[in-house]
This record gives sequence, C-alpha cells and structure tokens, in this order.
Amino acid sequence: VGDPERRFREDYLRILRAVRFAARLNFRIEPETFAALRRLAPLTAQLARERIGEELTRMFTGRHPETALRLLRDSGLLAILLPEVARLSGVDQPEYYHPEGDVFEHTCAMLRHMVAPSPELAWSVILHDIGKPAALTRDDAGRPHFYNHEHLGEPIAREVLNRMRFSNDRVDRVAHAVANHMPVGIVDALEMV
Repeated sequence: VGDPERRFREDYLRILRAVRFAARLNFRIEPETFAALRRLAPLTAQLARERIGEELTRMFTGRHPETALRLLRDSGLLAILLPEVARLSGVDQPEYYHPEGDVFEHTCAMLRHMVAPSPELAWSVILHDIGKPAALTRDDAGRPHFYNHEHLGEPIAREVLNRMRFSNDRVDRVAHAVANHMPVGIVDALEMV
C-alpha cells in the first residue's frame, strides 16, 4: 500500500478498517503501519459518528472481537472513540469473582466467548460494566465493590450509543440489558425488551 501514513491521511476510516481487518483475520499489523495508525488515531475523531459506530459494530460482531478491543486500546483509538470503555482498564475487581483481572480484562473475556452476536448483544457486552468506575467503593479491607453499577451504567451506555447515532431501538435494548444484567443476565435482559 506504500506509505501507511499517506494512505491513512487519504481516508481516516482506513485507520479503523486496519484494526477491523487485523482482528477479523487474526493478523498482526505491520509495525510501521501500526506506528502510523497510532500517530494518526486522533484524526478519527473527525469521522462521522455513524461511520465510527458502523465500523466498531463490525469489529465487535465479527471474528475475534476481543482482539479488536485490545487493538483499539493499544493504538490509542479506544481513548478517543470510546473513552468510557478505556477507563475500564485498571479498575480492579475481587479476585474471587473475577480471576481474569480488571474490568477491561473481564470485558475481553466475555467478548472471547461470543459466537456470531447480534449488534445489540455485542454492544451490551462491551458496555455491561461501564458503570463500575463510577460505582467503585472499597470496604475496610480495601476490597472493591460496585453496588448499583448496572443502574449507573445505563445512562452512560445511552450516551455512548447516542453518540454513535444508533437507532432508538438499539439504544433502548442495549441500555435495558446494561441496567438489568445483574438480576437476569445480558441475553435474558435483551430478550425482555
């Protein structure tokens, strides 16, 4: 493709597509191309929100959505496009319930287990614990707790999805799943809408 920075500057959407294709095909992005992608990541904020939402949905409903989320984080794109999700990194959880690690790692683990998800399911998984950073408290022993994180997460999920210009139906279904994933689970909450 020649000079990767030049190709990305011709069409900023190519930055997101590089991540999507690398994840879908389980490829490693060539180092010079990845360096250009990282340098130019801020330019993606100039893309139409609908286009961003469409590309992210394709990543999260395609093969290897966990890889896509990790590439988004490692490239700096996640902090630009989904800062609420980027803030999940480093939010520790009780090891007894979440031996996989922090909230970001938990989200990646859930993505790893999805098989051909609908857009609503994929976004519900991505956003189900989005309220945990705001809900974080610690007991006297220093253990983290996230009381009512699902209710704090619902308006955050709505904000993220509306920013991507998704349909009201998708926003309502995903927000409902986020708000109700604790008592009934994500899949059951989606089916209730």
